[in-house]
Amino acid sequence: MRFAALLVVVVLLGLLTSVAAAQAQVTAESLDEAVTKAIAKGVKNLWDQRQADGSWPAASTSSSGFSMGPTALAAYALLENGVSPQDERMAATLDWLAKHDDDKTYSHAVRCQVWLIVNRKTNNKYQKEFEADVKRLILSAWDGAYMYDAKGTGKEHHYDNSNSQFGVLGVWAGARANMEFIDAKYWQAVAKHWLKYQHPDGAWDYAHTGPDPRPTMTAAGVATLFVCMDNLPNEGALRCRASQGPGHKAVQRGLAWLERNFEDSLREESYIPSAWSAFMPYYLYGIERVGLASGYKYFGKSDWYKTGARWLLRKQGKSGGWGAQYDTAFALLFLARGRNPVLFNKLEYKGDWNNRPRALANLTEYIGKSFEATVNWQIVNLKSAVSEWHDAPILYLSGSKAPSFTEEELGKLRAYVQQGGTILSVRECQGAAFVAGMKRIYAKLFPDYELVPVPRDHALYSVHFRLRGRPRLLMVSNGVRPLAIHVEDDVALPWQARMEKTQAWAYKGAANIFLYVTDKGSLRARGVNHWPAEPASAPSRKVKVARLKYAGNWNPEPLAYERLSRLLAADVGLGLDVATTEIKLLPSSGAAVATLTGTTALQASAEEQEALRQFVTAGGLLVVDAAGGARAFAKSAEALLGEVFGGTRIRRLPATSSLYTDKQIKEFKYRRQTRERAGNLREPLLKGIMLGDRLGVVYSREDLTCGLVGCASYACDGYTPETAYEIMRNVMLLAAGGKAGPASAPAVPTENSVRQ
Repeated sequence: MRFAALLVVVVLLGLLTSVAAAQAQVTAESLDEAVTKAIAKGVKNLWDQRQADGSWPAASTSSSGFSMGPTALAAYALLENGVSPQDERMAATLDWLAKHDDDKTYSHAVRCQVWLIVNRKTNNKYQKEFEADVKRLILSAWDGAYMYDAKGTGKEHHYDNSNSQFGVLGVWAGARANMEFIDAKYWQAVAKHWLKYQHPDGAWDYAHTGPDPRPTMTAAGVATLFVCMDNLPNEGALRCRASQGPGHKAVQRGLAWLERNFEDSLREESYIPSAWSAFMPYYLYGIERVGLASGYKYFGKSDWYKTGARWLLRKQGKSGGWGAQYDTAFALLFLARGRNPVLFNKLEYKGDWNNRPRALANLTEYIGKSFEATVNWQIVNLKSAVSEWHDAPILYLSGSKAPSFTEEELGKLRAYVQQGGTILSVRECQGAAFVAGMKRIYAKLFPDYELVPVPRDHALYSVHFRLRGRPRLLMVSNGVRPLAIHVEDDVALPWQARMEKTQAWAYKGAANIFLYVTDKGSLRARGVNHWPAEPASAPSRKVKVARLKYAGNWNPEPLAYERLSRLLAADVGLGLDVATTEIKLLPSSGAAVATLTGTTALQASAEEQEALRQFVTAGGLLVVDAAGGARAFAKSAEALLGEVFGGTRIRRLPATSSLYTDKQIKEFKYRRQTRERAGNLREPLLKGIMLGDRLGVVYSREDLTCGLVGCASYACDGYTPETAYEIMRNVMLLAAGGKAGPASAPAVPTENSVRQ
């Protein structure tokens, strides 16, 4: 039963529609853009209902007794959607909540969520109130279950599963705040209740009064058992036998039921006999909790977040709400919590991939607390498209036995990395076979690069926490960023066992990896894919581009220009015809633009230098950047340009350059490493060589190539992906018809024209 049920019986807000119809709602804008707007309208709707004293209206009937709960739920939803506890309106609401009370399970449970969020941001200002609520909930439990009343006597002797899931949620908030008076007996009693009343098919009902399986209550049961699993020891998982965990089989049955019934539960023709179960915002809040707890991205064939978000977008009213205040609050909770960034994709593969089922859940909670940024994790499988993996910047592989992948599966792993992702592999249970297997896999995936130990002075050991060589890290790098990081120590064991204090090195090591891979925490919202889809139709204009090949690391990011090409097609209707070209063959390549990048010192023969001079002089545009900001390449490339074109001609491009103004770049943004090196820059640092009034060479000591892939990485010293794209967009537009020359090939120069 949803939260509003505790107040009065309400009328359904319209008929539920099919998933297909809901998915058709968002067309003109991306899902995330639409969700952002919907959240803003929903937040305003909640604020508009707030009363002068800081509270929200209580129940419509005086007999309900819920005087405090509606305010707690509204505050919880607003806080989860980014409202600060210091906001003047929220501060008044918090003071109101601290002074008012009722004796209802829902009310105290939701208020615990408020105290948990607020105390982390106000130095435990409401700790006394928080502990009092948790203690009352513990004392109000009857055989691990709850009814409406929370009088703290334990004599209610009745239960329903809706109140029961919320009562546990409140106590769990206390557990996450490290309240030591919550003991294992409580969690054992809760688990016993939910295990006892699960139906054989995996579902739960409202009060076990008959064969009445409900999606709402099944979501409640699965989510609650996950909470119990997180608070009870799992000896099996500590020994790489995950199936022995408490409640494991019941959770699997419940998940299987949701898998089978999720899509049906969203349809008007639902088999659900109870009207309460059809109330979607409450149900979706439960689905979000199951999705985040289990890590599963899909229920059946449906991405639970995208499906739920589209349903809510379609049902949002003109006022910004979803009907009653409670529905609006639950809708906002789903959208905000489900949208929070995903840090890890845990790969489900054929093998012992899930020895430590709660390791990433515990690790992401630690990272969230440590850096005040809610991050999630999820499970992906090899059947799904690579595009579905880009919710997260890290693909996590773990095990004790040697993993095995088909060539097609290896292709997916390689594509994920080349599109900007990083693989993180962790050995479990002294698994020598896993280590040997991963070394073979990395050799196949990245034949040009080796898996080597990370030196002690590497930023991975110091980007935030100062580590002393532990955990032991190995890395495959393309000279720009880590393609894969392998952890020799069994860090998943202390993650699973929640050994934050006694094995802090395991958590700090993971935090450093997180910060290094994500440019110190630059994460996308769930569902936002940095890798663009192929254009629906071929662009009418094209620029021919030569990617210059030489004896060195000339191609560290093989897909950089594929992404650029897709973005250009969608943005300005311009296509790229990209071909790998040896430098000496450049003058006859037919290219309008040539790009030269790398990570190591660049050397060019006299023949290659002459080819570069001929190409530029004949009207071509040469773009040179140090991939990742590699200093060795930058220094040698600038020297080479000086030799070829004359050192005095390489100058900083003025702000009035057509490269910046023909299609205006309003703001130049840099990555963390660049800002730490050069200060809070706001202007471009590009250099160029002018041939008369035409730009012939663009040179960037700061990275463009890594930016074109679209990944955030502290390893890269240069422009953010957004700015790197805008710079290269303007380069290609110049080549397509600006002062850089026509999009067709420059004329092959004569000897006299080259020597002029």
